[in-house]
Amino acid sequence: MGHRCVPAGVSVRSSQPSVGFVTIAGAGPGHPELITLLAARRLREADVILYDRLIDQEILSLASPAAQLEDVGKRPGSGAEQQRRIIELLIDYALAGKRVVRLKGGDPLVFGRGAEESLALQEAGIPFEIVPGVTSALAAPAYAGIPLTHRELSRAFAVITGKAASGEAPSQDEIDWVSLARFKGTLVFLMAVETLEVVSARLIEAGLSATTPAAMIQDATLGSQRVVTSDLGHIADEAQRAGIESPSVLIVGEVVSLRDKIDWARTRPLFGKTILVTRPAERSSEIASALRDMGAGVIVAPSIKTKILEHSDELKDAVERAVGGGFSWLVFASRTGVEAFFTILQSCGGDARSLAGTKVACVGAATATALNERGIRPDFIPRRSTAAALASDLPLGYRAEQLLIVQARGGRPELSQVLRERGFDVEVAEAYETIKPEARDERLQRARKLLSERKIFAVVFASASQVENFTELFGAELAPPIVVCIGPTTADAATKAGIEPSAIAAEQSVAGLVEALVEAVRSAEERIK
Repeated sequence: MGHRCVPAGVSVRSSQPSVGFVTIAGAGPGHPELITLLAARRLREADVILYDRLIDQEILSLASPAAQLEDVGKRPGSGAEQQRRIIELLIDYALAGKRVVRLKGGDPLVFGRGAEESLALQEAGIPFEIVPGVTSALAAPAYAGIPLTHRELSRAFAVITGKAASGEAPSQDEIDWVSLARFKGTLVFLMAVETLEVVSARLIEAGLSATTPAAMIQDATLGSQRVVTSDLGHIADEAQRAGIESPSVLIVGEVVSLRDKIDWARTRPLFGKTILVTRPAERSSEIASALRDMGAGVIVAPSIKTKILEHSDELKDAVERAVGGGFSWLVFASRTGVEAFFTILQSCGGDARSLAGTKVACVGAATATALNERGIRPDFIPRRSTAAALASDLPLGYRAEQLLIVQARGGRPELSQVLRERGFDVEVAEAYETIKPEARDERLQRARKLLSERKIFAVVFASASQVENFTELFGAELAPPIVVCIGPTTADAATKAGIEPSAIAAEQSVAGLVEALVEAVRSAEERIK
């Protein structure tokens, strides 16, 4: 079918039966979870994604592994030429029958040149849609505790560019500065870092009082967010003194005076702290979300990758025997082991019903959740989320029982050894392996830069292999001030690598890691005081 790439309800010109479809979508202001549900779905469906420079890697991870991702972010001096190239790519990919997402920061139609791209697609006869995004004009003041409107202080707001096409502050011919100075509401300037002094001066020259409250907000919605407040006459000096950089938003108006009372983000325990997460990309979203809920900035730079051993004859044989009732117990040491086992089970045409009569044990809440998602309620979960606790506490029947442990290739032997000593007939199936990612991975390069600049406050390790690969990729000397480990095995690996753990999670779970991190940060801040 020629129209296979077009979303339901969208028609395509019959003269172009093989034409694709373009989605011009906003990615939001920076926080990965502020992308819209529709934009996220379009990313999952896309064949090609053309994205801006500041798009978070976690947002890009929503794309299908088969999708082609291209960074088309503009660099200094490449604006007009690069924009022409972007339009050419959109048209070429669409004419080749591709589902294309043009992913822009913020909202595509708020100083995002989405209108230019839409007009070019319309002229070329390419079907397209526009998916709005949360613009930083709205998100930045919200995250800084500054309401754009207030019954007594502001009943309107205006959004203005701080930079003209020339790169300079807009002239009087481009913006009516006198009308802005007379405007009875809040002024929001985007792209005003480099022109802040000129913008402030022109507003004052046009008649706006120099004592009007003003704020500059950098990295809005992220854990690295910084806010400088002053009055219009001094905001440029204060922003320069604080080292405020792009991307930033300028807010001018009486509503800025409410910030001290509404600044909700600053009350979070990890506000302003940048945390490095080293879990595999497909396992990082839960802990990244939990850390952001505490106010942290999160850098996801996986120090390990997991690969399911789908072609392992040993694993296939173990799964087939499990389906045939060959084991009394199935023991899963990790969520990945569950996924690997069920990948093989489903490829054989089986599902949860195939394991009827077999008891199941697992380590940790995340592993239990993975089983629940597949219709399996574990028969045994140790109170302490450790392999040692499972090995010592697993109930033993009146005679030796056959038991299958599903774990990583080269996994630690303690679990199987203790179970054998207790009388179980134990077999081990290696279901997946962990490998070290390539050092040239963009996320790892970014993490190295931030670590070397001492801009990362803490790192959380959820396995010994993450510690080992971290030291190989970055070196123990680049470990940040606070190091939190999920359990004693991981902590031992850190100590052996020359990294002193600051805290060990009492419970081996995401919640336990975050709780230990918050307590470690609190203790560190108290020592500084």
